[in-house]
Amino acid sequence: MNTKEAVQKARSIGKCIPAFNIPHIPMVKPVALAIADENSVAMIQVARVEWEKMNSQSPGACCRGI
Repeated sequence: MNTKEAVQKARSIGKCIPAFNIPHIPMVKPVALAIADENSVAMIQVARVEWEKMNSQSPGACCRGI
């Protein structure tokens, strides 16, 4: 399921999807594991300004295979 489908499905059943802005890569894995442990759905994001100004990386850089 892609992002658009997930948001549409959540909206259709009156739910919301939490989103976490995480600019520091070591913080991503524990958050992703907590989401999975709760059998839940959430979005992990990195703001563009953090990529451009603070040399942040994509969340995908550390979470392949979770």
